[in-house]
Amino acid sequence: MALGSGASVTVPHIRVREVSDVGSAIKNAFNLLTLHTLAANVYSNISEGVVATNPDGAIVSVNPAYCAITGYSAEELIGANPRIIKSNLHNADFYRGIWETINKHSCWNGEIWNRRKDGSLFLVSETITTIRDGNGRIEHYVGVINDITEAKQAAEFIHHKAYHDPITDLPNRSLFMDRLHQEIIRARRNKLAMALLFIDLDHFKEINDKFGHDVGDDLLKMAATRLAASARESDTVARLGGDEFTAILNDINGKEDAARVAQKMLDEICRPFVIGLHELVISASIGVAIYPTDGDGAASLLKAADEAMYRAKRGGRNAFSFAVAG
Repeated sequence: MALGSGASVTVPHIRVREVSDVGSAIKNAFNLLTLHTLAANVYSNISEGVVATNPDGAIVSVNPAYCAITGYSAEELIGANPRIIKSNLHNADFYRGIWETINKHSCWNGEIWNRRKDGSLFLVSETITTIRDGNGRIEHYVGVINDITEAKQAAEFIHHKAYHDPITDLPNRSLFMDRLHQEIIRARRNKLAMALLFIDLDHFKEINDKFGHDVGDDLLKMAATRLAASARESDTVARLGGDEFTAILNDINGKEDAARVAQKMLDEICRPFVIGLHELVISASIGVAIYPTDGDGAASLLKAADEAMYRAKRGGRNAFSFAVAG
């Protein structure tokens, strides 16, 4: 009666072999039932979603977490194929690779984008395991999923903030230097030319002092947008700090390409900036250094572009100047 009701079972020791064997069997049965109950409780209460399919891919069991994550009820999922949550963001080769790994190693682990019943996308870390019987025949495939969408977004947000300027959202000095090094390596390997532009906004300090930091920050944001729009999507426009910006122009044909972008930037910066009740007019001074003519490394290119920018500033501002080779 205790065994059937799930209550604790105690069997007194009796010095009769047959009775003792029966008592041991009852205690073993109780232990197995306890483990089964524990497993069922874990299955029902863990935060990870669990889905089991038969060898043909039809879902035979899901736990509550799987339903909560996907938005489908157990009734909707049982008998369906796991493709019911397919996102269509991955190509056929992706899924083919998963099953090749499962067939070879009986297990696969990785990240997959899926789609909830309401159509929203979610990213999971998933483990798929093959369950076999005593003869090695496949009985089930079991998938365990953990929704990592928010964690992934948080990590990407933190990573973005670490490498982008907080005011303009352009790449910051750290990301700019990394990209500059990478572009130099690529240009050297493929024997290509590239340009580095050093851009300084003229009279920005006066505007910042006169109208305040809020207006100054808005001006920087608008200037950053105009500078980025003047370059190609494959180029990099960054803010080094203050009113200093840089641009990496890759795969250029020569000075003419760099001059065309620099002049477009000057024209864009010269257009009035309307911020609140203020209409502000500024200009820019730009120095241009060409790889490999003006430098074959990041430090030498930056130095050449910086010197060229000061030459443009000394010449009256609102102009660009090329570095002087040698």
